[in-house]
Amino acid sequence: MTNGWLLCSVVAKLHKLMTITEIERGFLSLGGDNIQVRAMGGRSVLFFFF
Repeated sequence: MTNGWLLCSVVAKLHKLMTITEIERGFLSLGGDNIQVRAMGGRSVLFFFF
């Protein structure tokens, strides 16, 4: 069993607390429509690129 999805993922700690919707809107405004954002708790988020 492989965890290939990890190769397309990034964990980040945000400078300020933001909602997932705010983060997704920011990426969409830059033309990034192939990203999924998941909350990890606090300011930590997981970005998944596909």
